[in-house]
Amino acid sequence: MIVDESSSRAQGRVLATAVGLAFLLFVLVLQLVRLQVLERHTLLEAARQGNSASAAVVRRARGNIVDQAGRLLATDIFLWEVDVSPGLISDEEALAQTLSPLIGLTSEEILERIRSAPSDAPYVVLAKGIEEPQGEKIADRKRAAEDSKREEERRLWLPVSVTPYPRRYYPQGSLAVHALGFVNIDGLAFFGVEGFYQEFLTGASVMRSGKVDDVSLPADFSLYIPSAVGRDLVLTLDVGVQHLVEKELRRAVEYYGAQAGTIIVMNPKTGEVLAMANEPAFDPNRYSESEDQQQINRAISWPYEPGSVVKVITLAAGLDSGKISPDQTFQDEGVLRVGDREIHNSDYRAHGTVTLTDILALSLNVGAAKISMEMGAETFYNYIKRFGFGRVTEIDLAGEVSGLIKTPDSSMWSPSDLVTNAYGQGMTVTPIQLITAVSAIANDGVAMHPRVVRMVVDHGRVIPTHPRPYQRAISVETARYMRQLMAEATARGIDANLVPGYKVAGKTGTAQIPTSTGYSDDEVITTYVAFLPADDPQVIILVTLDRPTRSMWASQVAVPVFQNIANRLVRMLHIPPDYTP
Repeated sequence: MIVDESSSRAQGRVLATAVGLAFLLFVLVLQLVRLQVLERHTLLEAARQGNSASAAVVRRARGNIVDQAGRLLATDIFLWEVDVSPGLISDEEALAQTLSPLIGLTSEEILERIRSAPSDAPYVVLAKGIEEPQGEKIADRKRAAEDSKREEERRLWLPVSVTPYPRRYYPQGSLAVHALGFVNIDGLAFFGVEGFYQEFLTGASVMRSGKVDDVSLPADFSLYIPSAVGRDLVLTLDVGVQHLVEKELRRAVEYYGAQAGTIIVMNPKTGEVLAMANEPAFDPNRYSESEDQQQINRAISWPYEPGSVVKVITLAAGLDSGKISPDQTFQDEGVLRVGDREIHNSDYRAHGTVTLTDILALSLNVGAAKISMEMGAETFYNYIKRFGFGRVTEIDLAGEVSGLIKTPDSSMWSPSDLVTNAYGQGMTVTPIQLITAVSAIANDGVAMHPRVVRMVVDHGRVIPTHPRPYQRAISVETARYMRQLMAEATARGIDANLVPGYKVAGKTGTAQIPTSTGYSDDEVITTYVAFLPADDPQVIILVTLDRPTRSMWASQVAVPVFQNIANRLVRMLHIPPDYTP
């Protein structure tokens, strides 16, 4: 926590953070407006004017999306649209009465739509979204009329067009909705892999690049892959893990009285995302009933102050740069003055001579601040950049944003930012950035680009996506020492038997929320990031809950959620234990 002796500087600091957050929110709002209003209007208007190319984009069929075991997550079903050509209508009243019981509109509503259309309109849409059985029935009536020997019947149905078109369907409902995204009734993709791979899934582009390995799909994939469309995606997501994560997240948000929450499960060695969940969520089959805030993927589009989780980055940077040593101790007086600021530990206590393990286990702000001062701004921010903060991760999901990191070359930066950033205050990151950064420690010093697609299947041609490393963040030796340090701190500060049989290496973060007058005293965001087994990490999990009301501490809110998931996950993923409890 910070006690600022200059209220004007405190307000300026919070204002700078708030401005950064407001700007990111503004960018998101602009993106939503562009997708939901501007581009939608352009495409629909082009279709109304008979632009066949644009209309084809709107109505183009999409390939299937399955999880890593071939279980169907997204596919196309067909709905029907009924149009009429006003210039060919011989008897408006008779046509309206004939179509009324078939399309679910009154005769008056049909006449109103026909008569209110522009005089030069080539056609008028009377109804769309008609389910397949009824659409087939109307099409049969149209065909029967065309074959009829009665001239009156043929003339009555002459202006009617009955056309099937694809509509996206998600058989698992809301499962993995934020990773998938959704497609609206006009064929426009929003967010997720649907948005990121829009051109490939619709055939607007082809996969001309990419190494085609000697890879064949398992036989049980044949039910859905390759699809008739021929443009399909196999995800890294595991439906079983996703079910578990979403169930635990819903329970946690309700039990702890949180406003929202996010959980990510990832393989730190490959960057493959096994599960990604947010609350609140929504059903993509009924996207029109959801709000914009529900549709945004908080895992990649929600920058927030992470709090003390960043201490593991600070310690790793200090060790790797040689500015501190593994056996170094620090004097913790409980308060540290930096300029006209006072930095306090969260418990407002002095802990005397402390080790690096103490700093993590007790989550000491003063200790982390002193380590950042030992490094200096240039070294500290160089490592912050190497761990990936301040830029997008390039995950293959539409809608990712980067957090905000002030550096010494910014006019908003002040020397006190160096020490507060050391424990995750005054900077913003997204959950995907945070779990990716910590995964560098789990993966011997190199983080992998997170990814959600495992294979692209182009008309039977299998194109795997391969792990892509970032630049090295820290040395192998530093990473392995940090894993040991984090495991010891977890055993001391949380629970040595958090997941029986497995050494867990993790860090909590309890971050106060900026307001217009300072930091809130009663609203926090809690985070826990941990991986296991600590000596050979197979999985890393991030849990964050926004504004919980039952408790304000991550150790009492986020850690139990992690524990519930991890104890099930080690069995689901067949991860062998590393000790006998």
